[in-house]
Amino acid sequence: MIAAVSIRTSLILAVLAGCGEVPEVSWICADMCDHATDLYGTCLDDWGLDWTAAGHEDADAHLESCEVWSWEQSLLHGTKKVNAICTERASIFHHGDCSDYSDIDWNEEL
Repeated sequence: MIAAVSIRTSLILAVLAGCGEVPEVSWICADMCDHATDLYGTCLDDWGLDWTAAGHEDADAHLESCEVWSWEQSLLHGTKKVNAICTERASIFHHGDCSDYSDIDWNEEL
């Protein structure tokens, strides 16, 4: 009985420890997320809004949500496909304006 409890406890602890790890994001998508956060922050300033009005605590929270999107999409659709999307969007965000950011549908089917 004690051995069964120890094994079960060990498994639970291993699962919980794995939940605490931050997922890895490709540098390509991390770069896109940096550009997206910079552009969106500028847009929010232009519109007289702050990050909380946009549903994020601050710029870091927006960056994290973008990185989580990148990570999730990579798991679902493959790193190669998502890196291509991140490359395209990074270019748009780096040279774009607020309408370019607003035109992105983050929920579109890839």
